[in-house]
Amino acid sequence: MGVKEYDKWTLETSVDEIDKYNASSLNDKEIELIKKIHPQKVFDVGSRNGKRLFSYLDVLGIDYIGIEKFEKLVEFGNNKYSDKIIVGDILDVNLKNLGKELLNIDTITILGGSLNGIFGFDQHFKAWQIIKNILLPTGQIIFEAKMVVGFENLLEIGEITFNKKLPPQFHLSEKQLYDIWDNLNLTVVEYSDYQIPNWYKARYYIIKNLSSCLQ
Repeated sequence: MGVKEYDKWTLETSVDEIDKYNASSLNDKEIELIKKIHPQKVFDVGSRNGKRLFSYLDVLGIDYIGIEKFEKLVEFGNNKYSDKIIVGDILDVNLKNLGKELLNIDTITILGGSLNGIFGFDQHFKAWQIIKNILLPTGQIIFEAKMVVGFENLLEIGEITFNKKLPPQFHLSEKQLYDIWDNLNLTVVEYSDYQIPNWYKARYYIIKNLSSCLQ
């Protein structure tokens, strides 16, 4: 169970099959939030092949860079965005030696359950430390959380398997998320709920970075 099963499924399953469980384009709520915060340079966590978000940012003339753990998802097909995606794990980003492509990031997007392949509260905390410290002071994060059973009222959630065809994912409760954000001096500016068509209900947050000190 856990991260090994999640990684094994991703590595052994065809990209066509994986794509059945992922949105091919931004939804209305995501477009609304991007327009609202007027980003200058976006860092997208869990980009896959980049087409879902980057094709829209191209239309707006917004600069961007992404990170994706699985190279097969980046390189599949004729992907014009592959040179704008770092192949690697967000947990392995070295904050003391950031590449120039990760400088001047004023907006970070975390959409489509991009952190759900990280297992364990401590690992999530580390991911948010890295995300926060890549972000410019007063920069903003657009984060999507799946509103699974217990999201709003449980102290913690953990691993959930929704479908026997899919690997488990690791979910934090809203309380756990706020514990992390409060600890890292990240503040929620606003949030709103959105029903993903034919799929699930999501809660979108705009989160502001109130400091830039390395944690």
